[in-house]
Amino acid sequence: MRKIFPTGIITGLLIVTIATSSFASPSNKLEMEKYTPNKLSDDNSIELKINKEKESKEIEADVIVNSKNLTLNSLKKYQKKMPQYFKKLKAEGYASVPATITFNETISFEELEEIINDTNVDVNRIFVRTKSVSDGNLGALTMTLEDNRVNFEKLKSILDGPVELEVVGVYAAEGTINTDEEIFETLTENNNIFLVDVSKQIIENQITNSKEFKFDKSKDKKLHIDVNVYDLFWELQQVK
Repeated sequence: MRKIFPTGIITGLLIVTIATSSFASPSNKLEMEKYTPNKLSDDNSIELKINKEKESKEIEADVIVNSKNLTLNSLKKYQKKMPQYFKKLKAEGYASVPATITFNETISFEELEEIINDTNVDVNRIFVRTKSVSDGNLGALTMTLEDNRVNFEKLKSILDGPVELEVVGVYAAEGTINTDEEIFETLTENNNIFLVDVSKQIIENQITNSKEFKFDKSKDKKLHIDVNVYDLFWELQQVK
């Protein structure tokens, strides 16, 4: 029997089917290797792919996983880089930074609410693992939150749709965290959390501060960067 939750607020829902990896290389893109900043992992298990559409004013930087090299140790090494990144951003004067949070296992909505209340994380989106009632196939919902609230009434209408689904739990979240060391420690020491990834601002700064980008920007003022840092939940489950 599916549990019904109290009503909150939601601005958008996107149903997706889970593939073997959360990361896919963009299609029809032109590689922009000259913008590539320092590598993210020593064994190249986690890489940064930088691409630009031929007619676009946007350079897209995607953090992707190389599954051939991926191990649990690789993910833990990447995890250990985050306190350094956090301290660097704090020292540079950032009051808050974007963060992608990956949970060790799926957590309940109540556990998510507790994390939000304890750390004042401003959550924009959460990622919810689902299961088909008829055949048990796994999938996911991407839920856009407003004021850190989830509209469970809307969620129920999705779960009771043409393909009846049930919630397994929340596996990741995206949002903004304050650059308060106590808050960061509270998040990273939470047993439910595997990774608090704050590399988005680091990567964006490395690219925009490069001589190559500044040169191209001087020729085209509309040129801009879009950095995508995805959660590592599905990769984590594969190597545990």
